[in-house]
Amino acid sequence: RINEKTSKKDGGENHNIWLHADVVGFKDLLATKNSATRECLICYPHEKSYLYSFEVKYEMITTSNIRKFFFQTVSNSSWANFSYLVATRIEEKALEELQLLCTSFKIGFIQLNTNEPLESDIIIQAPKTELDWNMIDRIATENLDFRKYLKNIELSYKKHSNKDIQTPEWDIC
Repeated sequence: RINEKTSKKDGGENHNIWLHADVVGFKDLLATKNSATRECLICYPHEKSYLYSFEVKYEMITTSNIRKFFFQTVSNSSWANFSYLVATRIEEKALEELQLLCTSFKIGFIQLNTNEPLESDIIIQAPKTELDWNMIDRIATENLDFRKYLKNIELSYKKHSNKDIQTPEWDIC
């Protein structure tokens, strides 16, 4: 969870509006590899993980709010490999518009099951995109929670080759 309250406040009102997503994720692609493969990949300039960003809305997406919610997601989530708008429900009339927007801006959509979050449905799969390191740096400069997220990713990489490194402490939603 990235809490907007941990962002800097020195840029004036709305300075950090729509800067960061509600929830971020990390998939360690090295974790399941053989130790020899893992050590090689650590040194090789290759993808070692995927970063995810989720903008969560606990209200229904409708034709009247879809663009606001969607472009908030684009604004604060498109830095990640996989970016998602997440909502509990979507109005049938809004789904077609959402499909067009998701295709154009490379964002996915997840329908959240609030009772069983792991049973949520990916309605529109986000395509994999390159990380936007400039935006990642901007968010890290502004938000303490995001810096902790990046530090945990760093620790995860280091832990693969040095078991004496402290284990990252992930906040699980």
